[in-house]
Amino acid sequence: MRILIAEDDRFTRQILVSELTEWGHEVIACADGAQAWEELRAKDAPQLAVLDWVMPGMSGVDICKEIRKLKYRPYTYVILLTGRDDEEAVVEGLASGADDYIIKPFNPDDLRLRIGAGQRIIELQSDLIAAKANLEAVNEELHAEIRERERDKKALKESEERYRIVVEQTGQIVYDYNVVSGEINWSGAIDAITGCTPEEFQDVDISGWAERIHPEDRHLALVSLEEALSQSCRYNAEYRFRRKDGAYRLLEDTGISFTDDSGASWRMLGVMKDITDRRLAEEDLRSAMAKLKDTQEVISNSPAVLLIWRNDQGWPIEFVSDNVSQIGYDASDLLSGRVSISDIVHPDDLGRIEAELEAYASKGVDEFPQEYRIRTRSGSERWMDHRAFACRDSQGNITHYQVIALDITQRKVAEEALKFERAQLLSIFDSINEMVYVADPDTYELLFVNKFGKNLLGKDPAGSVCYKELRGFETPCDFCTNEIILKDKTKPYLWEYHHPEANKDYLMTDSIIRWPDGRDVRFEFATDITARKRAERLAEQAERLRAVGDLASGVAHNFNNLLQVVMGGAQLVLMNIESGKPETSKETLNEILESCKVASETIKRLQSFAGIRVTAAKIEQKVFDLADVAREAVEMTKPIWKHDPGQMGKDIFLRAVLDKGCLVKGSKDEVFEVVVNLIKNAVEALPSGGEIEVAAYVKDNNAVLHVRDTGKGIPKEDVERLFTPFFTTKTNVGAGFGLPTSRVIVDRHGGRITVESSEGVGSTFVVELPLSKETAKTPEPPAHAPVDTKGLSILVIDDLKPLVSMLEQGLTHYGHKALIALSGEEGIELFKANPVDLVVCDLGMPGMNGWQVGAKIKVICAAKGIPKTPFIILTGWGDQGQASERIRESGVDAVVQKPVQILDLLETGRRLVRARQEGPAGHKRFFAQPS
Repeated sequence: MRILIAEDDRFTRQILVSELTEWGHEVIACADGAQAWEELRAKDAPQLAVLDWVMPGMSGVDICKEIRKLKYRPYTYVILLTGRDDEEAVVEGLASGADDYIIKPFNPDDLRLRIGAGQRIIELQSDLIAAKANLEAVNEELHAEIRERERDKKALKESEERYRIVVEQTGQIVYDYNVVSGEINWSGAIDAITGCTPEEFQDVDISGWAERIHPEDRHLALVSLEEALSQSCRYNAEYRFRRKDGAYRLLEDTGISFTDDSGASWRMLGVMKDITDRRLAEEDLRSAMAKLKDTQEVISNSPAVLLIWRNDQGWPIEFVSDNVSQIGYDASDLLSGRVSISDIVHPDDLGRIEAELEAYASKGVDEFPQEYRIRTRSGSERWMDHRAFACRDSQGNITHYQVIALDITQRKVAEEALKFERAQLLSIFDSINEMVYVADPDTYELLFVNKFGKNLLGKDPAGSVCYKELRGFETPCDFCTNEIILKDKTKPYLWEYHHPEANKDYLMTDSIIRWPDGRDVRFEFATDITARKRAERLAEQAERLRAVGDLASGVAHNFNNLLQVVMGGAQLVLMNIESGKPETSKETLNEILESCKVASETIKRLQSFAGIRVTAAKIEQKVFDLADVAREAVEMTKPIWKHDPGQMGKDIFLRAVLDKGCLVKGSKDEVFEVVVNLIKNAVEALPSGGEIEVAAYVKDNNAVLHVRDTGKGIPKEDVERLFTPFFTTKTNVGAGFGLPTSRVIVDRHGGRITVESSEGVGSTFVVELPLSKETAKTPEPPAHAPVDTKGLSILVIDDLKPLVSMLEQGLTHYGHKALIALSGEEGIELFKANPVDLVVCDLGMPGMNGWQVGAKIKVICAAKGIPKTPFIILTGWGDQGQASERIRESGVDAVVQKPVQILDLLETGRRLVRARQEGPAGHKRFFAQPS
């Protein structure tokens, strides 16, 4: 089709010519309005014109008005091209006679749709005129034939059918309105547009037509119709028309009126077409254009520059966003062709950029990043980071590159500074002769290990996972401090760690530092403190043993009293037996048993204090009364604060104010040690005698213990150092570990220890522990009813013959068979030769000890394919039940501390035998204590 283009902008005109030619149209291009008007006045003028609104000479609106004045020539379909998108402009353009409009910048697909719509309208109008002429000729012929003969009716029907087919093919409704009668003859796509059959719609006259128009549109449609008829002009109206199903469709109604000799309109021919879909598309387009406008505004305010350059020599720029000024250029410099991309890229980077583009193109990569330097107009250098998108034609050749470019000069400067800082940082780390590493706290990836660490590990573990490489674990360490240091990134966290494989102790300094790439990372500095910890442990043990020595005389005194009860009681029993009155001995024997229990508890307390125990993490946590512990400590330390000073001629008065109900949860033995340390410390502060007060009470949800002395006091400069290992203000008294050990114990219990002291007045040490919400459990007295497991075969192994003999008699008394062995080797042989239900074995024996016997019996049972025989260790060494690893290896099921009552021993054995009978699900190890 021949199409006229009138556009004074050369670039837009070339795009229009290129697009229309590509779509198969013949294009006449004009650079101004006057030239376009001359072409349109010509006899063979194009029937479709695309006119720019504003042009030199004549505007597009002026041309439209002049075209509509022309008569007796084919209809010209006009599309206005404008940059105005306001409603007033649209009304003005259409009122001038334009049929459609396109807002710049335009979408080629939208242009093509509108050109196609105009072409169809022209073709339909041509068809309508031809159909009308044909109809008139047919009608004229029909009237003539009707007048001549009736037999020509068949020919008339055939002619009408041809007319119906023609108008229906238009996809529109064609109407013939008789202005005088108000009747309307309808044809065409009646069913598609109105939902009525042609027969139903033929009854619709001018009133029925008006009634179906939406109430909001009806007045304007009727006014426009009246004006067209009164002025004998073209009728154009848009309105919503109600279909048979009640839905409304937007129609475009175009009609031409015919006048009689008097100039009055008597007839109108017109077409109605459904433009609902087109209008929705236009709304979508308007919305898209608005979004495009917003996008352009965002781009203008963005640090990112948009460019389109042609894939040609020098990469000439065809589009650039206005914000290119931020990198030192004007858009006009780049669009004019005076400056191309190759002119501004730094010469040292140009070859690399060209090579990268060729490589991406050969691999078919159409989206890629590049970094390079440019030279601004002032001569300075800037770093650019761009994302390029290749545009290809239908043959797959790259025609253009669309680029989003971002100035990254500041980032590059920062990166260089970070590289320098990182090099300095790593150099410092490598100079440290201790283990230093950096890891990502989220992924656990090792980012850096210093030279010392690499030598220690024999490789560079960077890139691997820290807990696997440094600890040999499959999952993160349960003692990982990431959560702690991430909670407060400003403070380092110090903690101590014992490496079991290397058998070394380390002081760990953990903190969060900013890595050169911007990440928050974990920095750990491990200082080997193995030698220091060994010295501390030795000093601590020496301190504790010294304290035990201090207590020994008092313990010996108490033991002598207890032994006096035992010895005297035993003599009374013998005397009663000799005199034939054994029944009078029961009370005496109970007193002997009670004295043995007291002696046993005293030994346990002394063993615990001497350090025969494990770390607090493995100590059973129980609820106890702090006042009771303080009372026991006062009693245990009586030789220190009463007997020994009395022998040296000095008096120390100790007053205990201990309120019941100071319940705390933790290790009773450890808290006992704290109280003993504080009493000893108070005694040492009274070289010439004085007073000590030990008090326990509840205050502010805490159980509080204070130990106050009237000694010489502590210098102010020494108070803060009191809890430092090896520090002491006293000469020839201890190694300075009592108070540091006490602080560790108190911290472990979630409490705190403080001191107030004045020189010449004395000191007060205060311990605050969280008050337990649980209540202390009163141990139930052991049930001494006969056990219900009868007839057991029990192997007893001990190198003390009196003890073995006693156990044999007791077991036999309760209906069990006792196998007796005085050594581990002898016990093994008896086990092999006899069926045994339970083994009771001493721990410390010449030759094989109890652990070795248990391990051997475990092996024998496994070789026989039978369940392991329950095994009880008897020991007087104390707290061996906490040696869990050795217990597991030796197959020991229970550890019972001497002395023990026979019924308690049997109760433990009964539970073990029952657990064995129930199978693995019912079997568990437990550790009995003497009753």
